[in-house]
Amino acid sequence: MPLDTEAFLAVLAGQRGYQQQIAHIEHFDRRPARHAPLHGEIHTLLNAALELRGLLPLYEHQARAVDALLDFKNVVVATGPASGKSLVYNIPVLDAFLRGRPTSRALYLFPTKALAQDQMRALDEVTASLPRRPVIATYDGDTPQDERGGIRRSADIILTNPEMLHLGILPNHRQWGPFLRSLRYVVIDEAHVYRGIFGSHVGLLLRRLRRVAMAYGAAPRFIVTSATLGNPRDHAQALIGADVEAITDDAAPSGGRDFVLWNPPIIDDARAARRSPMREGSELFTGVVASGTRALAFVRSRQTAELVFRYTREDLAKQGSPFANRVSPYRAGYVAKERREIEAALSDGGLIGVVATNALELGIDIGDLDAAVLIGYPGSLAATFQQAGRAGRRGERALAILVVSENPLEQYLARHPDILFRRGAEYALVSLTNPRILEPHLLCAAYEAPLMNRDAHWFGGDGPFRDAVKQLVNDGLLLERGSGDRIVRWHLSPTQRYPAELVHLRSSSGDRYVLVERDSGRVLETLGEQETFSNAHPGAVYLHRGEEFVITELDLVSRTAYLSAVQTALPYYTQSMEDTDLRVGDPLASRSVGQGSVVLGKVDVTRTVIGYRRKRHEGSDVLGVEYVDLPPRDFSTVALWWTVPPVVVAEMRERGLDVAGGLHACEHAAIGLLPLFALCDRWDIGGLSTPKHPDTGEATIFIYDGHPGGVGIAERGFAVVDELWRTTLDLLRECGCEEGCPSCIQSPKCGNNNEPLDKQAAKFILEQLLAAATGVSDQYAGTVSPSEDNQSETQRKSAVPRPGAST
Repeated sequence: MPLDTEAFLAVLAGQRGYQQQIAHIEHFDRRPARHAPLHGEIHTLLNAALELRGLLPLYEHQARAVDALLDFKNVVVATGPASGKSLVYNIPVLDAFLRGRPTSRALYLFPTKALAQDQMRALDEVTASLPRRPVIATYDGDTPQDERGGIRRSADIILTNPEMLHLGILPNHRQWGPFLRSLRYVVIDEAHVYRGIFGSHVGLLLRRLRRVAMAYGAAPRFIVTSATLGNPRDHAQALIGADVEAITDDAAPSGGRDFVLWNPPIIDDARAARRSPMREGSELFTGVVASGTRALAFVRSRQTAELVFRYTREDLAKQGSPFANRVSPYRAGYVAKERREIEAALSDGGLIGVVATNALELGIDIGDLDAAVLIGYPGSLAATFQQAGRAGRRGERALAILVVSENPLEQYLARHPDILFRRGAEYALVSLTNPRILEPHLLCAAYEAPLMNRDAHWFGGDGPFRDAVKQLVNDGLLLERGSGDRIVRWHLSPTQRYPAELVHLRSSSGDRYVLVERDSGRVLETLGEQETFSNAHPGAVYLHRGEEFVITELDLVSRTAYLSAVQTALPYYTQSMEDTDLRVGDPLASRSVGQGSVVLGKVDVTRTVIGYRRKRHEGSDVLGVEYVDLPPRDFSTVALWWTVPPVVVAEMRERGLDVAGGLHACEHAAIGLLPLFALCDRWDIGGLSTPKHPDTGEATIFIYDGHPGGVGIAERGFAVVDELWRTTLDLLRECGCEEGCPSCIQSPKCGNNNEPLDKQAAKFILEQLLAAATGVSDQYAGTVSPSEDNQSETQRKSAVPRPGAST
């Protein structure tokens, strides 16, 4: 049943345990649709099919995009959830098919198999009334071997994922010749997912696709769709390597939404510690589900998904709710059969609530939902509104609740809701010249066809291409043919049989670990090396579908983690600790700030998981610390760092401030807020601070990209460093604690157990840096108004601290 959001919030605010957790309510007005006709013409049969399905007239953004595509332009459409983006690519694809053009095949790329299957059903519905229907097929790892040949020969539209394009199609392009020769359109759906390491891999993969297609005489146009981004045009062009037309004005209707920021109460004034957001979120989710409302709860991690599901099920059972057995967790790691069953049950009403990771953030059709509870900030503005937009798809008013944690970024958002609701979305970042990513793709490209000098324009330009090729030749992985005036070709070495098998698109490392239940031998999941060391180290508590396990052994040789089931529920979860060492490499850019400097450059990082904390579920108290013996992980990346002049350090000491503690606190707080400016997560970023680094000779704070080779995070930080400092200083001044807390300077990642930290020293450092950067006195007021972009005239601005207040 539809949720009466106003009444529900009033009930929450009237409960005995309510402690002003509602920090803000943003009211989004109902928004009517804006329609527009097409300027171009589509086939009459397609027009009739769309009318029959009630899909005409088109929204303005759909019409603009389809017209551009009919003019054979590349297009990116970046609009909100449920805005009809799939119709944008289905219309030109089906129009080309019906007109019988000889080059009318299409390839649809989706980030998940589930999304491809979902869009297959949508295509079947749109084409059901056509007298001549295209042959549509999914082609992924689940496709039976005996069906694959027929799909290659006869399919007009193929729905797949980047992994299958990478592993199955491009290396075997000779079998795909007829399809590639007729390839007219390539659809890149949910492009905001393709960022960081994954996006960098996909960008190079798409260049390989264009290179191979060109060899068959095809020059397909690209249709890119995305959630709202700060740089949709630049991001789409980075992915496909060609110009695109960007369409971002969302003309779809909306039933309106009430978006609540919920801040768990402080339970320890001395430490400014707040109640667990998992507990607060699970209780809110329980309340929504208990009312008979169909809802989703989104969480940040696999472990949290399992915990919130367990809490919700237990609380519903204690209440005697009939819905106790109609909730489920959902996350990556489950086998395909499990995920399909959960999706189907949520869609047909068998389940009333699901606790999910961002695996359900994408546009899979899971029916009509009325509420979304986001437990922890999803890491970006784009993801926040994508998750919130999963509710309210049938035109009814919806409720979204974001339960913020105590980390600095989320507390800052709770105090500055305008950033969330009226500031432009972040930039998506990829790095196509990262050698750790570029070199493996060059081997894959050489397998597909020998590399030539002219291929430099596909792969990063002359400099990065030649450097990477030279390194691969030196390593004996490529063989050079020709010299002097003769055309040079680079062939794959015979030692490299099938290089695509060694490239994992969602990781910069090819090392994968298997999680095995010791008693039964059952394989539960596979993880990358970094995630394994952080979450599946010996002693770690690991959850799978509500079951609790403890990692008993991590075999580094066989890359296997062994787990044992826990018989009695543990009162704690585990959180790993890391130690970091860093050496400075070549500078890339720098500028002076008073007597100090800000530098962007290459660094070599050594990270070691040294132990883990056992933290109580309720209140997150640390119950104990254990140490583990794991090998270090060495990698090169890009970092931003700034030095603090000796005169500032001397004055800090005169004032009795802790220099090391101030640097450390400044590092933590700045890392916590950098995701405001780049589409990344604080777990993607590392840091180091020291009163005297051996390579700079001065007090230095480093913030480095946590991905080997870097994906643009440090570059973005360097570009906005002044604003980062101002925002960080605001955070420290606004936080009500005296000596520092998890909401400002303490970090859950810290391998030094958050010692030493000095909040007052950190404020002094930032004041001096800003005074030097801006030329104002060290009495800098610190007020900051981050840049804002109005999102929509139909949004009603609100600063409501409680339900019922006027807007």
